[in-house]
Amino acid sequence: IGICSMKIIIGVLSFDGGGYDKMVEACRETCYSDLPENVKVFYLYGHRPGYPIPSTYAVSGDCFYNNSPEGRVMCLNKTISFYEYCLENEDFDFLLRANCGSYIDIEKLLSFIKEHSLNKNTYLGIRGFAGGTEYASGSAYLLSRELVELIVKNKDKLLTVGHPEFIMDDVSVGRLLKENGVSLSDKALRVNATFTDLQEHDFEKDKSQYHYWFKHTIDPRCFYEVYKELL
Repeated sequence: IGICSMKIIIGVLSFDGGGYDKMVEACRETCYSDLPENVKVFYLYGHRPGYPIPSTYAVSGDCFYNNSPEGRVMCLNKTISFYEYCLENEDFDFLLRANCGSYIDIEKLLSFIKEHSLNKNTYLGIRGFAGGTEYASGSAYLLSRELVELIVKNKDKLLTVGHPEFIMDDVSVGRLLKENGVSLSDKALRVNATFTDLQEHDFEKDKSQYHYWFKHTIDPRCFYEVYKELL
């Protein structure tokens, strides 16, 4: 797949409360402000005040709404519902499930995919372990369309809220993929930084870096600091 013909969808976990609305706003104004034609970004919400609750899901502009309450433990519901929407309505080669605490340099991500010849078996992200399960961090993980199809086909096997063995969304996805013989790639890149870290960071060394994660801090200044340095 050529870098220009490769089609990417980015789904960003989003929320209005707790200051996350400012993080979403910062995403819009920085890393996702000028999208190439082959990239689409959607902001993923559950029940959002002032918006009608869909029977399953609905899309308005670049906002995706899933019929589930907001909350960290409900992230899997939003994610899988979004995967279903994309498979039914969008043409794409890869899907990046990110969150509004991550800055994604899209051009470098596209170059990274091309450079490493990522293919239909791609499951890429920063490695984590939980309860013996290897998984890609939910800060941002990349899936080929074929693996999105695999996840949706087997969605009833995911450990959702209410399951006695419930685990978080990224771990549940990792467990399902491992059970289906999919290996997590160890090629992923990520800089972990707070705003203070970024002020002292040497961006010149990040020639291939496509992902900056702000370590669970709710600080929109981080986006603008990275954006300023990468311009």
